[in-house]
Amino acid sequence: MRDVLGGPQPWSRQAEIIEAIPRYAEVDVASGHSIGKDWLSARIALWWLFTRPNSIVITTAPTERQVKTILWGELRKAYHASKIPLGGTLAPVDSMLRVDTQFNKAPMHYAKGMVSRDASSLQGFHAEHVLLIVDEAAGIASYAFEGLESCASTATSRILRIGNPTCGPNHPFARSCRRPTVEGKHLTIEISSTETPNYKAGKELVPGLASREFVERIKERYGEQSQTYRSRVLGKFPTGSPDSLITLDHIGEARSRFNEDLPNPESQEVRVGVDVARQGPDATSICVRKGNRIHWPKNGLMHKADAIQVARRAADIAQEYDALSIALDGGGLGAGPIDALRDMQRRREVPFSIEIHEVQFGARATEPDRYSNRRSELWMRMRDALRNELVYDCDDELAEELTAPRFGYSGARIQLEKKEQIKKRLGRSTDRSDALALAISGHESPGGQLWIDHW
Repeated sequence: MRDVLGGPQPWSRQAEIIEAIPRYAEVDVASGHSIGKDWLSARIALWWLFTRPNSIVITTAPTERQVKTILWGELRKAYHASKIPLGGTLAPVDSMLRVDTQFNKAPMHYAKGMVSRDASSLQGFHAEHVLLIVDEAAGIASYAFEGLESCASTATSRILRIGNPTCGPNHPFARSCRRPTVEGKHLTIEISSTETPNYKAGKELVPGLASREFVERIKERYGEQSQTYRSRVLGKFPTGSPDSLITLDHIGEARSRFNEDLPNPESQEVRVGVDVARQGPDATSICVRKGNRIHWPKNGLMHKADAIQVARRAADIAQEYDALSIALDGGGLGAGPIDALRDMQRRREVPFSIEIHEVQFGARATEPDRYSNRRSELWMRMRDALRNELVYDCDDELAEELTAPRFGYSGARIQLEKKEQIKKRLGRSTDRSDALALAISGHESPGGQLWIDHW
C-alpha cells in the first residue's frame, strides 16, 4: 500500500486488520461507523490479487449499491491512482477485474464483486489463493455465509468479514465474532468510532473518518446507553433483553428479504395504519403496507396536529396509495380523527370503498386465550410478520422502538408492557411501531381479520 498503491496510508487499527489477514484464516471486524472499512477492503483486494498468481478475490455485500458503488468505487479509485500501474483489465461497469494472461499463465486470476442473493451464486469459486471479503456482514443472509465459506477451502485462502454489528445474537456474523481467538485460524477485531485520528484530534486529519461531531450527534439523538450508539459508534453487538417481544433477529429476517430484492407477491393489497399522538414531543405516525412491503409516506409524520388535520392527511395518503382501509388507534385522541374520517365519507370527501377501522389497544383480543389485550396481539402479529413475510430495511430509530417493549404473562396469556413504561425507558413513545402494527394487522371485516387470516 505504501510502495505500490501510494496515497493516504492506513491508520493504526486499519493496519492491524491488514497484518491479521496473512496470519489468520478468518478475520472478523465489528466496527463503528466511518472507520474506513470500504477504503481498506478495496486496497486489501488489490494487494491480494496482484501479489498472488492463481488467486481469486470475491467481494460481496447485501445490496447492489454496497457492492458496485461503495466498495468497488473505492477499488476503482485505488486502481487508477496507483503509483505503479497494476495492469489487468478493469471492466468499465461490471465489478470485475482480470489480470492480463500474457504475463500470468494461471487459469484463475481475477476479482469479482457480487450481491449475496442466493446460495448457488456464491459457490464454485476455487483457486489456490482465495480471498473472500464480506462487506456489511451483519446484513448478509445465513445461506450466503455457508456458500462463501465453501470457496475458501485451501490452506492459503482467507475470509474477511467486516461491518457494523447491527444484527441480533443469532446471526452468523455475531456468532462468528464470538468465537475465541485461535492462532492461525480466527481473530475478531472490534473498532470504535472514537478511536479514529479525527475523533482523537478533534479535527479532520483523514477525510471521511468519524469525527467528534458525528459521535456527539448519535449520542444526542439516541443516547449513550442506546443499542444504536453501542453498535454504530462503539462497534459492539447490541445486547437484547431476554424478555423483549421483538428482537434484532426478527428485524434481520425482514432486512435479509429486502437485501435479496424479492419480487412483490401477486396480491399487493394496501392497508394504512395511523397511530395518533398524544401531546408534547410525540408525533402522529402514518404507515402504509403494500403486500409484504412497508412504506413511510414523506408527509406521514405530524406533530401537534388536530383531529381534522390527522383525518385529512390519512385520507390523502390512503387515496394516494389506493388503500382498501385505514386502521386507527381509537384510544385517547384517536377518536377525533376516526369521527372526522367517517364524517368526510358522509360528505363524499372520502370514498366509502376505503374502510375505517377503529382499534382499541386495551380491548379484548380476537384470540383472548392467547393475548391479554388487542395491543399485545397486534405486536405479536407484527413480530411474526417481520420474521416470516415482510420485506423491509428497518432504520435504526424504528429498530430501537421495535426492540424496546418487553412482555410477560397474565396467566397463560401474553401481555405487552404498557406504553408509559416503554416511553420512560426509551425516552420517547413508540409512535411509528404502533402505526406499523396497525398497518400489518389492525384491519377487520365481517369475515374476520384480513391480515391475520392470511398469516
